[in-house]
Amino acid sequence: MAPEGFASAAGDGKTALLDGPTAVKLMDEGKLTSVELTRAYIARIAALNKSGPGLNAVTQLNQDALKDAALLDKERREGHVRGPAHGLPGLRVDGNDFL
Repeated sequence: MAPEGFASAAGDGKTALLDGPTAVKLMDEGKLTSVELTRAYIARIAALNKSGPGLNAVTQLNQDALKDAALLDKERREGHVRGPAHGLPGLRVDGNDFL
């Protein structure tokens, strides 16, 4: 469950705007899950990338992102946290096209 004032999944878009330390703190407190955060990021990418301003900045999404997030949530519930960024979605930048 997302904290008060934040959308579960991606509702109003606030969840995708959390900074990393705040998101981790909320996950540690059980107020946010990696799945919710990942859904929020996917929704924000969709809103900005293809529609809205049409940035086209994200060219590929991990098709297993939600499955991976669910696994990380399960690990957190079981007390296994891999490191300080456990459960945070990531975005890899491909710098090959830069001049």
